[in-house]
Amino acid sequence: MRLKVLLLALVFAISFVGIFTPAAKAEGPTVTPYADVMVWFGEAYKDKYASGAYNDKGEKRSDMNQSMGVNPQGDLGVRGAVGNVSVNVAFMTRTPAFSAGTESQQVYLFLEAMFINLGSVNLTIGKWFTPYAYLTFNDVANSFAAIGWNNMAAFAFFDPGRDMIKASFGSVYVGLFNNSKNDTANYAVMLPMIAAGYEFGNFATPMYFGVHGLFQTYKNTNPGALTGTYALNTNTGAIDFTPTGYAANPLYNKSVTSYGATAKFSMNMAPMAFAVQACGGVNTGDMGVLSGDATNDGSKYLNTVSYAGWADFQYTAGIAKFGAAVGYKSVKYDKKGTTGQLGTKADQKMAVSAVVKISPMPNFAFTPSVLFTDEMKDEYGEKEGKSFVIGVLFEAHI
Repeated sequence: MRLKVLLLALVFAISFVGIFTPAAKAEGPTVTPYADVMVWFGEAYKDKYASGAYNDKGEKRSDMNQSMGVNPQGDLGVRGAVGNVSVNVAFMTRTPAFSAGTESQQVYLFLEAMFINLGSVNLTIGKWFTPYAYLTFNDVANSFAAIGWNNMAAFAFFDPGRDMIKASFGSVYVGLFNNSKNDTANYAVMLPMIAAGYEFGNFATPMYFGVHGLFQTYKNTNPGALTGTYALNTNTGAIDFTPTGYAANPLYNKSVTSYGATAKFSMNMAPMAFAVQACGGVNTGDMGVLSGDATNDGSKYLNTVSYAGWADFQYTAGIAKFGAAVGYKSVKYDKKGTTGQLGTKADQKMAVSAVVKISPMPNFAFTPSVLFTDEMKDEYGEKEGKSFVIGVLFEAHI
C-alpha cells in the first residue's frame, strides 16, 4: 500500500510540473499523466483432465472456480517530451496467479523508455513493447497474464515489454533485446537477443503488414553439483563439509541456439476489421516467446520446434464492438520416448474466444467474454482436457 501511495504521489508531482510549464515556450518540456484500470471477474470450468483436481477416492474430477483480479494491462504513468526526445514511464499492478486475494497484488515498473528522433533514424532505448509483440483487437484475449482465464497470447509471439536498444529506419528496424537467460550462475550470455523486421502501417491504419525474425544463443556454465565429504567437528559439534570438486555436468559448456519468425497482417474496413498471425521457430521458449524450451537427454541439448497461429475478427455497431478469435499451437520435442524422457508426439492446443465490448460513455467500457480452450493431447498422446471461461472485463482510462 505504501508503494502504491508513493507511485501516485510521484505521478501527481510530475503532472503538477507539467501543468505549470509555460506554454509559450515551444521548446519547453510537456508532461502528460495517464492511467488505465482494468478489473476482471469470471467463472472458469475445467474438466477432469484439465483441472488437476481429485475426489476423496483419488479419482480425477472436474472443477469450477471464480476469479477476480486487476488486469496487468492497467497502468499508471506519464509521457513527457522536449525537442526530439520523448519518454514514457509506466507502473502496473497485477494479481499473481493462484493468489488468495487482492492483498497480494504487486506493483512494478512495467515500461521505462526514451525515444530519440534523429531524422532518418529513430532510436528506442529502455524497456518497451517489442515490435514482434502479439497485438489484436480482442481486449480480453490479448491479456498476457492468466488471472483465471486463458488467453490468445499463447498462440503468437508475445513479449509484454523487454529491455532494448532499437533503431528504426523508416519501415525497417533492427534491435538488441535483453537475452532471456540472465541467470549468470548457470549460463553465459555473450550476445543479446537480436531481432529485425519490416512493418508497413499499424493496427490502427487501414492495412498493416509486418515480418520479424529473432535469434538468441547462450551457453551452460554450471560445472555440476559440488561434491565433498562430511565430518563431525569435535570442537563445535557441527557437521563440517569439505568440498573436493564438482560432479560432472554433461551439459557443461554446451550451448543452445534459438531462432524464430513471425508474420502479421490486418485490415481495418470500418465497421469491420480482422487480423491474422503465423509464427514458429526452434527453442522459442528459451527466448521468452511462444513456448518450447530446448530439452536434453542427459548428455546434450535437443531442439524443440514450435509453431502457432491465430485469427481475430471485429465488427463495430454503435457503442458495441463484437470480437471473435481462434488460435492453434503445436510444440514438438526432439525426444526418443525413452524411460523418463518426453514423448515423441506433438503437444497441441487450440482456443476460441468471443467478446462484446460496450462503451456507454467515453473512457469507460465493460466486456462480457467467453473462452473455450482445448488442450488436446500432450507429447505422450494423453488427454490434457478442456476448459470454459465466462466473465466480464471492466476498464476505465484517463
